[in-house]
Amino acid sequence: MDVFRGLGILLMVMGHIGFGGAFDKFIHAFHMPMFFFVSGYFYRKKDIGFRDYFAKKKQSLLLPYVLTGVICYGVWLILQLHHQNQGVIYFFKPVYHLLWTNTDGLPIAGALWFLTALFLCNVFYFALDRWITDIRILTGAILVIALAGNLLPSLLPHRLPWAMDAAFVGMGLYHAARLLHSCEKRNMFRMNILFDMNIVQILVLGFIITALIFVNGAINLRAGTYTFIPLFWINAIGATLVGWSIARKIDSCKKGILSMPAIWLRRVGKNSLVYLCWNQLAILIVTKIMIHIVGDSVSVPVLHTMILILTMLFLWEMDALLQNTRLRILLGK
Repeated sequence: MDVFRGLGILLMVMGHIGFGGAFDKFIHAFHMPMFFFVSGYFYRKKDIGFRDYFAKKKQSLLLPYVLTGVICYGVWLILQLHHQNQGVIYFFKPVYHLLWTNTDGLPIAGALWFLTALFLCNVFYFALDRWITDIRILTGAILVIALAGNLLPSLLPHRLPWAMDAAFVGMGLYHAARLLHSCEKRNMFRMNILFDMNIVQILVLGFIITALIFVNGAINLRAGTYTFIPLFWINAIGATLVGWSIARKIDSCKKGILSMPAIWLRRVGKNSLVYLCWNQLAILIVTKIMIHIVGDSVSVPVLHTMILILTMLFLWEMDALLQNTRLRILLGK
């Protein structure tokens, strides 16, 4: 699972660097939905009260959100010193986005919207699961909530606070993973195959899902864009399952040079919060340095590849710093 999350983080960083085009359209169909799916796969009914569960999630998700957001806002203010004629509203608008509508306008660390969406997804789902004991009724309720999440961005004049509509969609992915995992454990309808496909199955289903992703229009969970909603769900879950099996194949490489990508991806996936929170600041720093050094002497794809490698190295070292010092408070620890 760490390898799987590591793959998702790698795609996210590539998207933020701006590889763009068909690649951007492809990854947006699943690279953030997959993290909701992973969380739902590991969901278990817990003998814990709602207040304690809320406090736990607040510590692990909201604390990193606030601290990272404030630090990145401070960096943004420093970078805006030459815009002194913009007025007070210009400088305080990011604070509004951090406290309210965070699917747009967050300075530097725009990916932080996912932390509040995941927080709301977790606490809403936990509350519903404690209240509704019949799994069939719970499934019906989640379907309604998830569909509302798909539709609300286009129906309302403004986005809901803290990426709430994205959290509603996330609850659907979360519940789907929980149901599929339950079927996998009991080997119902041979569902275990979905989580451990062979190479031929990966290639066939991967080809079909890729084609469907490009048949559908633009998808962006953060922006609330889904185009044809049924295809969004098919592609998000189908691509996640294909990626899951690919991660298993990578993880099975235990010896030799082929084991190195697995070791690296496990580390990235295990500490994915570091990469999610700080990747855009790292990209900003690395990009400014690289443009200063190489200028126009290399092509854009080569420049983006160099930025990707250096950004991941930067984040690897930052991960070690945050995990092993008192700065781990930035990770809610």
